[in-house]
Amino acid sequence: MSSGLKETCLQKLRGRSLFDQAVHALDENAHLGLIVSFRETPCLLVYGYAAAAVSLYIFWCIRRSVRNALTLSASASRPVNGTPKSDKPRQDACRQCVTDSQNRVIEFEGYKHSRLGRVVSMLVPMTTALITILFVIVVADYYWDCEWSWPDHLCFIGTFPIFGSFDANSYVFLILWCLGVTWFFFLIVNTGGQMVKQFGLRAPFRKAAVICVSVQERQETISSGYSRTLALRKKALGLVAKVFRGKDLPGGFLSLSGASSQTIPLKYDHTSKLWYVEFRCQRYVYDSDGDGFVQHDPSTSLRKGHAAFDTLLAEGGLRTKSPSPQGFKSVDEMYRSAGPNQIPFEVDSWSQALTEEFSTLFFLYQFSIYAVCVWFSYWHYTIIAMTIAIISGFFNTSVRLASQQSIKSMMEQQLTAHVLRDGQVVEIDANELVPGDIVKVQPGPVPCDLLLLRGAAVCDESTLTGESMPVQRLAPVEKLPDDPPGFRFAAKHSLVAGTSVLQVVDNETWALATHTGIHTQKGQLLLLILYPPKLVFKYDEQLSVVFFLLIIYAFALVVKLMRVMYVRYAVQQKLPLTATWASGVFTCSCVLPTMLHIVLSVGQVISAKRLKEKSCSIFCVVPKRIALAGKVRVACFDKTGTLTTSGLEFFGVHCVETEGSGGSPSPFSSKRLSASTTPKLEAEPRRSKWDLDILCGLASAHSLSPFSQSETGVVGNAVEVNMFKASRWSLASQSDVQCPADSAFPGHRLEIRKRFDFSHSTMTMSAVVKHHPSGEEGIYCKGSFEHILRKCRPDSVPENFIQVAEAHAFAGMYVLGLAARPLQAGESVQNRADAEKDLTLLGCLLFKNPPRPDTAETIECLRAGDVRSVMITGDAAGTAVSIAKEIKLAAPGLPVLLGDMESNANGHNVVCWRCVGEDLKGLNEILLGNEWLTWRKNYKQWRGGGAAGARGEATAKAAKRRAREAQAEISRRCSWPQLEEVQNAGEEAGDEDFVFSTEEIVLSRLFEWCELAVTQQAFEWLAAQQCSPDLRRVLLGSRLSSLKKGRVLGSGKGHTSLLWELLTSIRIFARMTPNGKISVVEGFMSQGLICAMVGDGGNDSGALRTAHVGMALSSATSATVVAPFTTCRPSVAPIADLLREGRGALATSFAGYKYCVHYGLLNSVLKFKTYWHGISQSMMAAYFQDMIGFLSLSWAMSLARPAPVLATSRPTSSLFSGFTVLSVVGMLGLNALFLEVNWSIITSDEEYVPFPVHKVRITQWWKLNTNWEVTTLFFTYTFQLFWSAVVYSFGDVFRLPWYTNLVLMALVAVNLGLLTFLMLSSPNWMTRLFKLVFEDVTDSDPWTPEEYCPAMPRSVRYHLLLVIMCNLTCTAFLEKVIIQGRVGDYMRVLGRALSKHVTLRL
Repeated sequence: MSSGLKETCLQKLRGRSLFDQAVHALDENAHLGLIVSFRETPCLLVYGYAAAAVSLYIFWCIRRSVRNALTLSASASRPVNGTPKSDKPRQDACRQCVTDSQNRVIEFEGYKHSRLGRVVSMLVPMTTALITILFVIVVADYYWDCEWSWPDHLCFIGTFPIFGSFDANSYVFLILWCLGVTWFFFLIVNTGGQMVKQFGLRAPFRKAAVICVSVQERQETISSGYSRTLALRKKALGLVAKVFRGKDLPGGFLSLSGASSQTIPLKYDHTSKLWYVEFRCQRYVYDSDGDGFVQHDPSTSLRKGHAAFDTLLAEGGLRTKSPSPQGFKSVDEMYRSAGPNQIPFEVDSWSQALTEEFSTLFFLYQFSIYAVCVWFSYWHYTIIAMTIAIISGFFNTSVRLASQQSIKSMMEQQLTAHVLRDGQVVEIDANELVPGDIVKVQPGPVPCDLLLLRGAAVCDESTLTGESMPVQRLAPVEKLPDDPPGFRFAAKHSLVAGTSVLQVVDNETWALATHTGIHTQKGQLLLLILYPPKLVFKYDEQLSVVFFLLIIYAFALVVKLMRVMYVRYAVQQKLPLTATWASGVFTCSCVLPTMLHIVLSVGQVISAKRLKEKSCSIFCVVPKRIALAGKVRVACFDKTGTLTTSGLEFFGVHCVETEGSGGSPSPFSSKRLSASTTPKLEAEPRRSKWDLDILCGLASAHSLSPFSQSETGVVGNAVEVNMFKASRWSLASQSDVQCPADSAFPGHRLEIRKRFDFSHSTMTMSAVVKHHPSGEEGIYCKGSFEHILRKCRPDSVPENFIQVAEAHAFAGMYVLGLAARPLQAGESVQNRADAEKDLTLLGCLLFKNPPRPDTAETIECLRAGDVRSVMITGDAAGTAVSIAKEIKLAAPGLPVLLGDMESNANGHNVVCWRCVGEDLKGLNEILLGNEWLTWRKNYKQWRGGGAAGARGEATAKAAKRRAREAQAEISRRCSWPQLEEVQNAGEEAGDEDFVFSTEEIVLSRLFEWCELAVTQQAFEWLAAQQCSPDLRRVLLGSRLSSLKKGRVLGSGKGHTSLLWELLTSIRIFARMTPNGKISVVEGFMSQGLICAMVGDGGNDSGALRTAHVGMALSSATSATVVAPFTTCRPSVAPIADLLREGRGALATSFAGYKYCVHYGLLNSVLKFKTYWHGISQSMMAAYFQDMIGFLSLSWAMSLARPAPVLATSRPTSSLFSGFTVLSVVGMLGLNALFLEVNWSIITSDEEYVPFPVHKVRITQWWKLNTNWEVTTLFFTYTFQLFWSAVVYSFGDVFRLPWYTNLVLMALVAVNLGLLTFLMLSSPNWMTRLFKLVFEDVTDSDPWTPEEYCPAMPRSVRYHLLLVIMCNLTCTAFLEKVIIQGRVGDYMRVLGRALSKHVTLRL
């Protein structure tokens, strides 16, 4: 600009306002632009629009508040339909809360549109467009007509034709940026259902046009133990939510409300003439009587009882227009309330999905930083970063839409069904099915949930339960419960939507439709997939605390930096405030890395892909749970099909001995059934050649169905299949069993008249049969041998039967009892009670269920990895104990105390603990041991609290004192005068019963010397009993301190049941029902333990879904809805692979976290130093450090593979653990220290020339990089950045050694080699590209030939390199030796000794 033109500009500026002078007169490049006084017509138009918009919005808010208040007052005074609905009507007639099927609170609010509101809502797109246009104008003005020269001049600044100068442009941008961030923040927090609250009027539901539906999301916070950080965070958020009325905040805003909302139009169904809304695939119908929405319960009108269903079938099904005689609603009325038999799920559009993807506070933060970068000459860097962010968003959206499309295809069905209506069988579209319809079952897909009323069917349920084998479903022969929980009947009588019928018994197989649409089990499983509870791991919640602390640090740093720049440069160079503000924004972006949350999750995604590899074959649908697997403390296993092989081999029958019974022509006239002598068991079980009465029992006491596609020709329970296969008879039909012609009884046939299927309540099943050719009728009953005995005549049971059966069980056999009785002439059997009485015991059926070959090895691997393994099975306790010993689940050498219900002397049922078989010898040795006698002798001190106690052991000092006292006592009792006492104790312990009470095994600490096993009944009794203070004190002070528990147990608060206190000492849970298995898993989880459950997907499904880490062993890969993890490998070894991968993924995630935080903090130190001294790195240096360095190294670090074996510890899950903080802060301190050392080296060199920052405007940062200072900072910081990735990859406990990560090693080696080459090389094109001062700089502003920057001598560079090598060595020493080495191990052991622990035997 010429001096004359400049003087003219300054003269015009003298008459302007102070603001005009501030933004023009201080810039030496100022000239007259299109906007001079900011009173030009375009500016006035913008001012006018802003004033009009604000005024209109304020007027609308006032009017909306008044109208809403009037509406609420009018609605509150108006009764519903003239009469109050209840004594306590809703205070807000426009709002209603209901609870859905997943126990989530859903809130409905009615709104109607307003003309003024519609006009005001047009401000949203108009204001958004205006802000965008103004931003484009400001940026275009900034870069207009700028010069371009690669790579020295990358179009950094233009001529400002609109605003005339950088200062004016910068102030406009600052104002626009603040307004834009505020505006888009307003839009983000009002997305979803919140926008209608801004521009709509509240209205009662009967007048509403749209409904705003908000749901309080379920959140599961998973933490191993008590965390003070999480407790403080919870209190702080609760306080903030209380102050700002968090319940009224937009969905999920800052995690204060924890809710999400959606605006849904109120729809009208002309067929049913009902108003309704559909939210999350569920229909809520408007009830005019209650003036609110109700969720349809399809079972309400069906709760008539099982007999009514049979009557409905007999009388021709539902009526189309009128109610049926049994009281069932008509088809039309059921359709109005239930809706069509389909799941109303629609795939999001691309625009909606992209809006939800980018409408987050994270993207607002990210793009607000990018906006400043684009404006402040960093456009080339920002374009790359924005491209990565946008591509990532589009990729996430495409994956989400593809997942939705696959779910949509699962929900769609194009089926027809034959139903019985109005007495006729009609074919209808399956979408028209309603609850109560009588459906004819045919081979093919099942259209809805059905209850069999007639016949039987063979089904393939692999898609839902994971059971790869076909299963049998039978019509009930007994009366079912009238109102089962959730109106869900037993699985053996039900057909589930989404499964397939392979075969029906005959053409008269009928079923009742119980649930349709989203209410089916398939629909409920899909809901869990679409809207799962929010899973929050410990570090997820701590991460918000980390961000809060980083924000405080960034704010303090920005304030300090702006003050420093104002004092050092702004006053001297007459800089605008925007220059220091932009520098502060850049520093803030360094402190808060935008990639932190991605780095924490990328390792889990890579681990999920690695688990799918052939070596693991583990399929994961929730990658977030992989990190949970790294913290698993207890692993629960089902027995049959999991620890043991899936098939049961029939071993034989241990028969009741009766002479001469083999030649009987009929099974019910044998001497075994009519003998009057005292029965006794045969010497050995028979493997074959059974008598006719036994053989007929094997052939008929089952619930099998013929199935030609199976190898055995039948389908059903695996135990019954093997038993029936051993008989060699054939099942011609559901009721016809035939003997083969080549057997010992040719021509014999059994006709099954009636079956009573297996019941969990009675633990038995029975069949009424007729024998041909004799024509005699009788009953066979099979089931648990304990329950069979209760149904037999006492004189038919051998005296030693219980002992023999238990001996078989403890030998690893699966034992069932078999009994029978003949029917008298004219005797009728109507129910199970009539059939299962006065039976005669025939013997016990024996099945072998050998463990899998690698089960013992896996259990030992978990034990070595500090994971406690327990067994949860429905089998007999003896069988479970035997298998546990065989696979070494129970600690070798320790006897097993079995707790079961028995009657005490007072006649009360209590849990008694006893040993059986070989364990008696081991228990006797323990009772004779001096150490146990010490605890036994002093148990009264435990009652009175005179001993050191639990809390005394909380410190290492008290623990050592306790050990010395115990050792002295043991030595005293081993002396000669005490031998008599020991012998007397041995005689007392020699009692053959060895029966102990629960109080006795706890107070004497016998539970520490034995393994414990309980039955379902004992489990429930322990859960109902309160734990006394004496027992609690002993349990808290256990000598085997290897498990750290949460504050709840450590403080003696919370649960007080005996079970809760003793749970971690129980190894085996036997005779457990499916709900009992869930209770065990929930018990472990309630104690702060991360719990894994491994099962075969059958009756374990509930426990698999409940556990933190559930793994289903299923060959059906589509069975992933059963559990988060599924494997097709027939082995329990995958759980060890999963735990290894989980620990590796967790360690990798924390390594990435530390690297990200260290990168941000170190980068902030670098930025602060450069701004302090008025220098700046070159653009190529930023590319190299951020793109090639940070992004690529973060990805490479996540490729670390897990260690080949489980370590004896687990990685930390706390971001605030001492070693995590020390690793980050220590590394930062060392790097900052050596950065200062290198700075002092160059500044003390005699050839050093300080950078003349006073000669260049500080806002022109591209002119601030050709100097010694930047060259030194570049090499020191970049070496530190690359090497810290290697250092944080140290540790071969949970991962393979760092040098096995070839990608990371290649990146580090190439880049460190490149840096070394650049540092020691002569001037070349690469050094010039990075603006390294290795030659004299004479022609780069502000340097001149007279005042030039001399080349940095090679000797100085050698000194710098030597210091850098020392820096890298020190950081490696800190991480490898102090944090992860022996010093760190010693500190961990010491910290563990000073914390509270309780017993957990591995």
